[in-house]
Amino acid sequence: MKCIDHEVPISVAVDMVSQRIFTMTSAGLFTVFDLSNFDVMYSKDFHKVAQNIIAFAHSNKVLLVFESDIMVLDANLKNGGYVELKEYELKLNKISDAKLNTSENLLGVASTTGTTPEVSLYETNDGFAKLTTFYGFKSSIKHIDFSTDNYYLQCEDNDREVSLFEIESSRLINMGAVDFDLEWLGEGLRTYPQLAQIRKQYSADNNILNIIKVPNKPIIAIGDEIGTIRFYSYPNEGKDGYYQCYPDHLYNITKCVFTHDQKYFVSISRHDRCVFKWKTRYNEEKVLRLNMLLNKR
Repeated sequence: MKCIDHEVPISVAVDMVSQRIFTMTSAGLFTVFDLSNFDVMYSKDFHKVAQNIIAFAHSNKVLLVFESDIMVLDANLKNGGYVELKEYELKLNKISDAKLNTSENLLGVASTTGTTPEVSLYETNDGFAKLTTFYGFKSSIKHIDFSTDNYYLQCEDNDREVSLFEIESSRLINMGAVDFDLEWLGEGLRTYPQLAQIRKQYSADNNILNIIKVPNKPIIAIGDEIGTIRFYSYPNEGKDGYYQCYPDHLYNITKCVFTHDQKYFVSISRHDRCVFKWKTRYNEEKVLRLNMLLNKR
C-alpha cells in the first residue's frame, strides 16, 4: 500500500514489464513507483488539471491526459528519467476520455468543442496523425472503448446513450445488428449483454466507477463508489454472483488495473488517496472451464 499525501490520485497504470506503477493526481503530479517496494523512481509536477494516464503495453511510453492536452513520455532507461516526445502532443478543447486500441496503433479521444461533443481517432505510429472524427452525440462523452479485434469503437455519453462505430468505414452500427459477441477489456463491458444481471446489482447509491477484464482470462473486476472491489466470472448472467469482494478502500475506486504479467492487481482511490497492490491467485481449473465455454459461444 502507498498513500499520496496532499494530492488526489485519479489514475494508475503499470508499465509493459510489470515493474513500475505510474500514478497521476488531479492537479497533475506524475509519479513512478517501483512495483516491488513502492520506492519513488521519478516524479514531475505538471501543475495542471489531469484526467488520466495510460501505459503502453508494447513500449516504454506512457500517455498523460490533461484537461485540454495530451502528451507522451518515453522512459530514458539509461538515465532513469522520462523525456517528452514532441511528435506525440495534442492540443484540444475539454477532454473527457482517451483510450488506446489493443494493438496501440490508434488513439481515441473524446472531447467537446464549444457545445459539440466529438470523438477523434489518431494514428500513433510516428506521432499523432488525425484519421477521422465522429459527431452526432446528444451530450458530452463519458466513456469510450475499443473492441479487442480493433474493428469497433464504442462511445457512451452522459445521457447513457451508447453508439457503436465501425472504425474502417466510420459507419454508425446498430448494436442489435451485430450477430457475434464483441470482446471488451474496459468501459465497453458496461453495456455487454451477458453482464446485465451484474450491472443490476449496482444502483444510483453505488455506481460502477471502474470495470476491467483480465486479458485471456474469464475474470472481470469492478470498483464502485462505496469502495469495494469485486471479482466476477465472465461472462456472467447473475447466477454465480461475485466470488471475491474486498472492502479495503474508503469509498470511490477511481481506477484499477492488472499488471501485464497478471501477477498483481493495482487499485487506487481518490477518497483515501491510497494505491493498493494485490497478489493475484487464479483457480486454473475454473479458468480453463470458463474459457472452454467461451470458445463454444
